Amino acid sequence: MSGFPHKVVLISGAARGIGKAIAQKFAQKGWYLALLDLDIGILTETSLEFPEDRRCYVQCDITNEEEVKKAIAYITDKTKGRLDVLVNNAGLMQVGEFDQLSLMDQQKVIDVNFSGLIQLTYYAMPALKATPSSRIINMASASALIGNPELSVYAATKSAVKSLTEGWSIAFKKYDIRVSDLLPLFVKTNMVYDFMDKYRYMSEKVARLKPEQVAKVVWKASHSNRIHWYVGAKTKVFAFLVGIVPMRMQIPIFKSVIKYKR
Repeated sequence: MSGFPHKVVLISGAARGIGKAIAQKFAQKGWYLALLDLDIGILTETSLEFPEDRRCYVQCDITNEEEVKKAIAYITDKTKGRLDVLVNNAGLMQVGEFDQLSLMDQQKVIDVNFSGLIQLTYYAMPALKATPSSRIINMASASALIGNPELSVYAATKSAVKSLTEGWSIAFKKYDIRVSDLLPLFVKTNMVYDFMDKYRYMSEKVARLKPEQVAKVVWKASHSNRIHWYVGAKTKVFAFLVGIVPMRMQIPIFKSVIKYKR
């Protein structure tokens, strides 16, 4: 075990929104923050909110293998190889009909939400394995529970993350690494607000969850063996109904809820 004096959390997509809220939560608990984001300007501003001796930050495109390798090397050099929790929070979304969105934009969603998550985890594994009782927490989504026609590729990536979490939770036990995911519904973040006008049913009333609420659950997940965390009352009800209602009934109900009439 390294001689680093603080527990370490590595957060991707840490510059704003949920990632920033997670950083604030762990900082309150005295952890050392390793922050990654593609937007170095906002990331720098966010990092300045935390004591210099309790954080480091790196501009990193998690879809770029060399950038990921360099970022992990920099962070583990700072923390003497210690990494207690990896939070795979970085994400990308596109909203609209599948054939109306560019293939390039939809491929980027896959690259960030799934391939990038795998890549970051792969290169973080040596540090996670070297740190007793370490954790991986993946940001999935309630959209993983049923396919969504307005964000079909995004929902598919989150379903894949949920499956990946389950597989890793079994495979990584031998390394003393616990793996879990969060499945929130719509959260009050730029990623949701930027597409507000493209949904058939979206409004600020629908996006009720705050980033701080999600961060609170991430903190709980970092101290629990539970695999799936359904964030928010609506998400819990949704997950329950998906578990008991036959698929032939789920789809008409879901279409009605999101006002999808095609």
